[in-house]
Amino acid sequence: MNNMRKICFLIIAGCFLSVSIVHAQKSVVGIKGGINLTSLTSDQEGDKSLKLGVHAGVYDKIAFNSLLALQPELLYNLNGLKIDYGNNAIIDGETHFNLHYLSLPVKLVVNLTKNLEIQAGPYVGYLIAASTSTNATVLDYFNISSENELDRGVFNTWDYGLTGGLDFYLDPLIIGVNYSAGLNSVAKEDEASYSLLGEAKNSVIQIFVGISF
Repeated sequence: MNNMRKICFLIIAGCFLSVSIVHAQKSVVGIKGGINLTSLTSDQEGDKSLKLGVHAGVYDKIAFNSLLALQPELLYNLNGLKIDYGNNAIIDGETHFNLHYLSLPVKLVVNLTKNLEIQAGPYVGYLIAASTSTNATVLDYFNISSENELDRGVFNTWDYGLTGGLDFYLDPLIIGVNYSAGLNSVAKEDEASYSLLGEAKNSVIQIFVGISF
């Protein structure tokens, strides 16, 4: 796993080095944001559902020619997991496990047509906060509604993985979908979080709109 982490960092470092030594034909800056449909990949049992989150940030699309470009982004991502207790005789409701990241994807962009492009590359994320929120009813009588901050130290500070998707351009508007697969476990070994999550990793579907300047 350490080797995979090094590979991701080296790829991103190489991408930025390429930007510094290649004279791009055109640079387009923009903002983007939308919804996240997130979960944590895990072999552990349990009723786990996609959790609704958000993302927002900026990007810089640097064109090398009419076919290829490089697009670094800086995004806030709300990831995590929703645990659905179901509707049974004891408890009905759900708990949201929230992971707040500052993410840096660096994508190679291939223009398929004038308005459609495919993007793929590595990303690195930094965990800035973690929390849970629960809204449930016990025995159809007791209501539980709580929000709790979690100790960020029991989770891995760094997330990294691969990301890719499709963008459709209606200049200056952008509409797209993206998927990111984490390669590093969310929980730290030898911590209480690991006994609950094991080697679970981030899995994120993003649907977004953006505007270029």
